[in-house]
Amino acid sequence: MNTRPLATGSVPTEAGREGRVPVLAASKAAPGGAHTPTEGLTKGELAPMADSNPTGVDDVVALTIPSDHQRFLRSVFQMALGGIRDELGGYPDDLREPARLYREEAVYDTLLAALDCGSIVVTGDTRCVLRDLAGTIDRANEYDRVVAEHAALLGLREQVSAPTREAS
Repeated sequence: MNTRPLATGSVPTEAGREGRVPVLAASKAAPGGAHTPTEGLTKGELAPMADSNPTGVDDVVALTIPSDHQRFLRSVFQMALGGIRDELGGYPDDLREPARLYREEAVYDTLLAALDCGSIVVTGDTRCVLRDLAGTIDRANEYDRVVAEHAALLGLREQVSAPTREAS
């Protein structure tokens, strides 16, 4: 069971020895403001259980990402986040969709936190940002052209590598 914190993008954080750490008020720690989840319960009583999605989010995903992938993802997320913050800070009056940029900024913060804590609460915004990022990277690297070139070369290689028959 994963006992590490979740990256949700909705919990305020502060700088700590381990980087950004969640800040939770004691009243948010447990129902009714208790300091522990079982405070106030007596023997025989059951803690209340949610009968639907209690957090109102899409999915909680435990991440297992190889370290070389983590380095790549961290670099890409930091670069994207830096670009967003430059736009928000440098050209606030010229932005067509500042609300979208603020949402993307929150998603990239969440993705970076997820790389640190190993899990994430996935939202629709998370999925959209990752889809758009993959498309941007594919276009920048001319992915479609590379795939077509590889297919052509593989097809030719397969033909010339086939065993030849000698005429009898």
